[in-house]
Amino acid sequence: ATYAASQKFTGMVLDLRALVEAKQRFLSLSAQLSGSQSQLQQRRNELARIQGLYDDGRNASKRDLEAARAALVSDEQHDIALQAEQRSVIDGVRMQWGEAFADRLGDKDGLVARAINHQLEVVQFAMPFGSRPQQQLWRVDVSNTEHSEGAAATLVGRATQSVPGLQGENWLLTTAPSGAGAGTRVRVLSQQGKLQKGVWVPTTAMIRFAGNTWVYVKTDADRFERMALPVDRPQGEGFFTDAFEVKDAVVTNGAQLLLSEEFRFQIKNENKD
Repeated sequence: ATYAASQKFTGMVLDLRALVEAKQRFLSLSAQLSGSQSQLQQRRNELARIQGLYDDGRNASKRDLEAARAALVSDEQHDIALQAEQRSVIDGVRMQWGEAFADRLGDKDGLVARAINHQLEVVQFAMPFGSRPQQQLWRVDVSNTEHSEGAAATLVGRATQSVPGLQGENWLLTTAPSGAGAGTRVRVLSQQGKLQKGVWVPTTAMIRFAGNTWVYVKTDADRFERMALPVDRPQGEGFFTDAFEVKDAVVTNGAQLLLSEEFRFQIKNENKD
């Protein structure tokens, strides 16, 4: 087992439909802009041709020249409108999803593309104001079970919109697809410091005696030794410790009975003395 000091927060899997629509609109506008730029170049070339003919007094009237200029101005205005609409789409993504998504909206293999292609999930969570999530490692537990370590997650950045029920400063994470539907509540786990290696001991193995916590370790076929267990690192329904090794056979059931047998044996030996 491994252990690191951690905190737990509430998060939610986000609905990506608005992001999908924004991506599709962005790509459509990109295609239209490409056509518009090509059309503009043709208009400029045509205006230059007619201007040359007009200047030379050959087969081009003032009316032809004005018509070419008007066509160019019309196409330029159309191109400006397309650019403004595309910027509006990007700004909308920035307002709803943040800079990381807005900056990579057009990338074929960027953050948005991977989210839309179900290669990752986006999770929003809240933590106390003034926290520093950049200095922590993150995991997302969709199962919401205490002993689950969850899946590795990547901090994307601050969320620009809050989600009902998530109190505090909102942030975004990406994690591997879990199949959880949009709106699913998840546990978000933060990890601070280096991972420690050891073993996990369930609460069923523990007994309290003389103000301390103990477990029994099997040392031989019919011999057991009572050993102290530090309980300063809770983990799920038990505790993490580096006081034991993986090969140590910790008794997970019947520890109270072994304690009774231990003291019955001591009393018997005292009586013999």
